[in-house]
Amino acid sequence: MGYLLDTNHCIYLKNAWAKLPANRNVRETNVLNKFNSTTDSFYTSMIVIGELYYGASNSTDKTNNFKRVEELKIRLNVIGVTDDIMRFYGDVRAGLPKGSNIENFDLTIACTAIFFKLVLVSNDHIFIGLHPNLKLEDWSV
Repeated sequence: MGYLLDTNHCIYLKNAWAKLPANRNVRETNVLNKFNSTTDSFYTSMIVIGELYYGASNSTDKTNNFKRVEELKIRLNVIGVTDDIMRFYGDVRAGLPKGSNIENFDLTIACTAIFFKLVLVSNDHIFIGLHPNLKLEDWSV
């Protein structure tokens, strides 16, 4: 089994790596402990990387935050957005109930996890019940 980390869990992880253990919050500690105790493969989406770059661009410490995104990219397998994923995204989006309020980026991340049969690791409740084949875990609790 493999895991695809959503933006919030990537943030917890990169923050945990940058801090001394005594300075980590509970979510950062929980995510880091699960990451360190799991032997499966870790992935993220290029969409998540874009969201992390956006966060770094809006931060007061751009240099260090961009560096932390680069470090994360080295430790995780980054999955690009492919034609196959976008075709699957189109099918999933077409099957959503009218008025569904999931953002396009979030749906693309979820579709990437489903397409590659990965567990999506997130604490974003928008994913709950989204698709019958979406496996979801929250390591931050």
